[in-house]
Amino acid sequence: MALRSTIAAQASSEFPISQRRRPGVVLEELFRRLMPQSFAEWLWWPVFFICSFVSPRLTPVFDLGVVKVGSSDLLLACFALVLLPFFFAYRRRYPRAFRWTFVPFSLFVAYALCTALIFGDYRRYDFGYQVFPAVMAWLAVCGAFTLVSSLNKGKLDDFLFRLSCAVAAVALAYTLAAVFNPLGLRPRVEGDPLLGIPRVSGPLGAATVLPGVFLIAASYFLCAVRRSAQAVIAIALSCILVAAVLLCGSRAGLIALALLAFWIAWRGASLKPKVYVMLVIIISSVVFFQVAAPLRYLSFQETYRMRSYETGLRAWTHNAATVVFGHGYGQLWPWYMHDIYLQLGEDRRYQSFLQTPFGMTAYHPHSTYINILAETGLAGTVLFTLALAAQLLPVLRARARATRANFLLPGLLASLVVQAFDLLLLKEFTLSATWWVFFFIMAAFYSEETVVWRRQAGGDGKLKSQVSRSLGEVRTLRGESRLLSLHDRSK
Repeated sequence: MALRSTIAAQASSEFPISQRRRPGVVLEELFRRLMPQSFAEWLWWPVFFICSFVSPRLTPVFDLGVVKVGSSDLLLACFALVLLPFFFAYRRRYPRAFRWTFVPFSLFVAYALCTALIFGDYRRYDFGYQVFPAVMAWLAVCGAFTLVSSLNKGKLDDFLFRLSCAVAAVALAYTLAAVFNPLGLRPRVEGDPLLGIPRVSGPLGAATVLPGVFLIAASYFLCAVRRSAQAVIAIALSCILVAAVLLCGSRAGLIALALLAFWIAWRGASLKPKVYVMLVIIISSVVFFQVAAPLRYLSFQETYRMRSYETGLRAWTHNAATVVFGHGYGQLWPWYMHDIYLQLGEDRRYQSFLQTPFGMTAYHPHSTYINILAETGLAGTVLFTLALAAQLLPVLRARARATRANFLLPGLLASLVVQAFDLLLLKEFTLSATWWVFFFIMAAFYSEETVVWRRQAGGDGKLKSQVSRSLGEVRTLRGESRLLSLHDRSK
């Protein structure tokens, strides 16, 4: 209990909105906390905001010979490549636990590239479009890994606050653009599932994958409410994020939101966090019903998704070799070619629906896990699972004492539901890099708290040994005094 109270006090003192002060002092401290604090972070923010607000159709596509690359992907790749020297410079700063994620994921990408080389059918699709998404996924992890490692331990809380606020700002901008449509860029259709309101989406990601990151930021603010004296700020930002998730029209996002609310309310030690969570859900639901209709949420059946899932599973179980090794990365769903030619406005190399030997499917699998299973088999699935479980399972087991890591754990677990029904971490690379940044921050928090716990346990052990030694000495003295008294009586 002493250790838990110590970590909780540390987290409470470091959380940016947890103290009541004069407005001038609060604004000054808020401005200081909003300033980037490392070279890697100064590079990160332009990449994040450009990829969040600049439409890909307004930017050029670069021909690299073997593959044509969009501007946002090239910008993120340059960010990760520039940070590669810092990756080796900060190798002693990051926790060892980071390696248990980075190494398996790097092996997964290497294995995916090998399967593309061995099983690739280059007569159907160009080789560059098959392997480039795997390379970009690795660069996204590299950039997030180096970005979090570049920050000193005392600066992670401030950076987490800045990142969560930035995600909330993106959610607010996308929501306002969908509801009011100020530039008329997105036509309103009366038959739209949200009753004429376009689903919340933007350059950062599609409506189906944005909840995977919005929910992590909402988890941070909702969990911080439990220890924050100024709960209004956290509740307001949480309402923005939750309303954006509802307006995304993603049924997977709705399920993930329900799981997130249940987790936080269930883990609440008192009535206060449960009331805050319910308040956020009610306010966000009122906003949603005022501007849209829940027609999309009335049915969870979607023919083309189910057909894609069935085709992917049928392809995976085709024979023993495909079960273990898969069909080769990019062989079933070379979706990057579709996106690039759609961005160029040219005739697409293939349609949005593909006819494969295993059945009809959409141009991408709409599931991260089915994509990995069908194209890389059990071998790739095991490596990918190890990369995620290496950090999530320890925090999940130690959630009773991992206080700051618990700020992000519910949102990360909820995002796994979103990944089950759409393609994240292997697509929408800037959004995936943001997800990995949250993931590594949680791992860093857990690593710090583990060190504190071990020191505390070591101190308790030393104290116990000293107490036992003192008790032994007391017993020895008592025994000697009894012997002396018996000796005196015998005389």
